[in-house]
Amino acid sequence: MKKYIILVIIAVLLLSLTTDNKKHITINEAIEKNLISWEIKGLGGHTGECVDVTIKNTSNIDTVFFFESGRRLISKDEAIQDILIIHPQEFTLAAGTEKQFKGFGFCCQAHKGSPYENSEFKIGNLNNNKLVSLANYLNKHKYKQDQIQNAVWVISDNNPISSIYVPTDNKEKARDMMALKEYVAKLSGIDFKNLWYSLKYKNDTTRLFSGEATWIEGKFDYRITHYSQGTMAVFNDRNKIVIYIFKESSHSSRAYSYPINFSVDGWKKGKYYIRIFTNNKLQAQREFEL
Repeated sequence: MKKYIILVIIAVLLLSLTTDNKKHITINEAIEKNLISWEIKGLGGHTGECVDVTIKNTSNIDTVFFFESGRRLISKDEAIQDILIIHPQEFTLAAGTEKQFKGFGFCCQAHKGSPYENSEFKIGNLNNNKLVSLANYLNKHKYKQDQIQNAVWVISDNNPISSIYVPTDNKEKARDMMALKEYVAKLSGIDFKNLWYSLKYKNDTTRLFSGEATWIEGKFDYRITHYSQGTMAVFNDRNKIVIYIFKESSHSSRAYSYPINFSVDGWKKGKYYIRIFTNNKLQAQREFEL
């Protein structure tokens, strides 16, 4: 029995020594210490598994590498967007060997073009703390690719927070998307009072993000203190009525959460105000911006 125990202890020690011989290192550290070479090429797209990454261990030591979430791959073509890596990768490379894998990332320069097949990228950096924080958050949660992309562009390009779409017809999805919207707003220093609405944007084959809103959706919460006839309308920044949402609608004394859904296609950019009046008196107002 003693002999068996001794053999087990020796085996554990040998395994421990084998593991300890392997370095554990981030790609950032590997770059600084000149321990790797790399090749990164586009796969013809700007979301999801859109880049092909090859990492070679140029050191003489077997190493466990960590390819970080939040790494910004820099496009060598200045007309093409950089890619923000969302899903990290951890892998072991023996000395002198290489690994090829697909990087899961998203474009982070909305005004530039989508990467084409075999477009080349530099290994990039982790210099933008907000993008790194967002990437780590997105890696821990499940969102659709278009939702991730819009969140990235809010941070990288100062796109409107309203571009992060929160549905009004599904409470569970609305809760998940509002959590993302609030996280991005906190990172960006955006007031939470501006999160009540979402905008849909026109598709444009010449640009990844058109910036031209076509639809607004949200909930307008207000309270009426006595039975009355209410009128709700949208005003522009010159205090002119653009559209009526309803006129002389009967209201009892209670709280309301009115669904806002209407087209803003072709409207001028700027601030607008949704106002509810009873007996010609303003009861509540919500602001939105196109």
